Amino acid sequence: MKRILILLLFLGSSSMAAAQIREVKKMSYELGAGYSFAPNKNEFYKAKGELGGYFECRYNFANVPIDLGGHLGITGVRRKSDSASDYLDYRSFSVMAVGDYVFMRGRKVSPYVGFGLGVAFSNYDTGIFNYGTSTAFTCMPRVGIRFLKHLSLSMDYQLIQKNYSHANVRFGIYL
Repeated sequence: MKRILILLLFLGSSSMAAAQIREVKKMSYELGAGYSFAPNKNEFYKAKGELGGYFECRYNFANVPIDLGGHLGITGVRRKSDSASDYLDYRSFSVMAVGDYVFMRGRKVSPYVGFGLGVAFSNYDTGIFNYGTSTAFTCMPRVGIRFLKHLSLSMDYQLIQKNYSHANVRFGIYL
């Protein structure tokens, strides 16, 4: 009786694992835009979001619902302190390795959770790669949903450094 029960449990778990495996392309590419939100923190009392863009290239594993890839993104927020008369633009260009666990991959609606690690090049008011650029480690937890087999909507929080960390809402097209 124990052997039959163990065999049934094994077959049941195997069929559940096989249900996650669907035919997907080995490589996928995503191009999109997003809006950044920054918390009102530190010495700044006002923050405004800005539009940004991103590109991702991912390898989709065939037998597990995981994809790994690279992320290039530019984001920014505008901040104003009590003593300043104008907003300053705080922009970041990030280069990250990303990984996602995709639930129900290959279906019309596929939610996912992911994480990215990399480096961010940040500067304020003069452009990203001008004098004063700082380089910092960055990490990015994210959740999202891929739908209609070519569209993606996601939310993430990019932890960079004191004045550059921000949340993003992104919309992309992937192929």
